[in-house]
Order: sequence, then structure tokens, then C-alpha cells
Amino acid sequence: MLPEHLERQTVVIEPEGLKPCAHCGGTPGCIGEEVTEELEYVPAKVVSDASSGASTLVVVGARGAGRTLAPRLLPQSKLGLALAVYLLLARFDDHVAYYTLERIFRERHGVEVPRQQMVQWVEQVAFLLQPWSS
Repeated sequence: MLPEHLERQTVVIEPEGLKPCAHCGGTPGCIGEEVTEELEYVPAKVVSDASSGASTLVVVGARGAGRTLAPRLLPQSKLGLALAVYLLLARFDDHVAYYTLERIFRERHGVEVPRQQMVQWVEQVAFLLQPWSS
């Protein structure tokens, strides 16, 4: 569970183009929903007011009729795409140590992201990027 103080952005995915039922001719209804949370990073911007750079993306998708949510970058993970990009750039382009990133997330954004978790995420993303490194 992610901290409650983080801004939450909710994306609702509605099924489109459902075919009528072959037996009764009615349109299939929603039989439930699947809710996932990802920790995202919104890059710093120069604006007139200061705002937090961390937010949570909540994705709600209707379940049923064979529709599922879009695949996540890392299954069973709360890592969002923007946060993955930020971690890779901060670590390997800006040479920021994991313990420094851990402190930045804790002090600036109020989010505990252990450095061991960041190392695992970066390792998994690097594995996904291997086909492009040859």
C-alpha cells in the first residue's frame, strides 16, 4: 500500500466494442473491476507554485468480456514507466547513488523506496532492454 498523502490520478478504462450476447442479444455488463496502483514520478518543472514530484497512478479497469488491463512494465510491481526512466537516468546519466535516491524519495516526497528495491527494478529493466543492446 502506498502512502495516503500522495496525489492520486485515476484512469478508468471502459470496455469498447462489446458484441451482443449470442443467446439473449443484450450487451454484456460489468462483472467487477480490477484496481492497480503504480508509483510514478513527475519530473520537476519550473512553475509559479511548488508541487510534489511524486504521485500515484491508480488504474481501474472493468473486468469481464475478456478485456484486461494493459500489461505493466514489471508484472507484480508498483514501478511505473516514468519512475523507471527517472531511476535509470538518475543512476547512470547523473551518477546519483541509490542511497541518495532513497533519501531524496523519503525527504522530498515522503515515499519509502528502499535502495534494494531500486536495484532489483533496474536489474529487471536492464534485462528487458537487452535485445536493444546488441
